[in-house]
Amino acid sequence: MKCPYCDRDMNVGYLFNERKPNQWIPANKKPPIWVKSVATGGVKLNNKSGITGYKATAYYCSNCKIVIAPTEK
Repeated sequence: MKCPYCDRDMNVGYLFNERKPNQWIPANKKPPIWVKSVATGGVKLNNKSGITGYKATAYYCSNCKIVIAPTEK
């Protein structure tokens, strides 16, 4: 996917939250084991945590520092 702001290739990964900081994680990396940790190569989104977790495909542009997550059709 191309970044709509700078037209560079975006990195594919996913959004993950399971009582850990909301973060974008590269597709080939696993979430961290420890609560409040950020995965290697992950990008922290905010500090809020929830009771249930989720995982959604998302794209990250390291140039613009933006995450794009498509919604269900």
